[in-house]
Parts: sequence; structure tokens; C-alpha cells
Amino acid sequence: MLWFALHFFLLMIAGFSSLRIPTGSVLILATIGGALGFIDARRRNELLFLQNLGIAPSMVVGAWVVTIVFLEIAIRFIAVAAGV
Repeated sequence: MLWFALHFFLLMIAGFSSLRIPTGSVLILATIGGALGFIDARRRNELLFLQNLGIAPSMVVGAWVVTIVFLEIAIRFIAVAAGV
């Protein structure tokens, strides 16, 4: 849901002209998404649970960033296939 909100925000700024976002913006989007995911996990006290499972807080940020990058790659494939 967070990724969709961030992506929609960037599309609004771009004027809904294209699904493809420049690579620099994708990196910024991934960084913002990772930070917001970490903040959300911390706010919900999920970090304590994850630390009890042996997962470091940096791995939470990494999981968010990897997920966002994967979704951006999927969007690029879809945009190329659709000719957008």
C-alpha cells in the first residue's frame, strides 16, 4: 500500500504522463519507502518482535527497498509491453 501511495504521488507530480519513472526517482522512491517502512515497523513495535526472531533493523529497511525495486522493475516490463 505504501508503494502504491508513493508511486501515485510521483505520478501526480509528473502529470500522469508516463508509467516509467527515471532511475534517479526510483532510487529516491526506494529510499523513502525503506525509511517509511522502518518508521512504520518501529511505530507498531514490530522491530522488537523481529529482533527476537534475529532480524536486524537494517534488514527491515533492506526488505522494503528490495520489494520496491522489484515492483519498479515489474512496472517497467509492463510499460514496455503496453507501449506506454
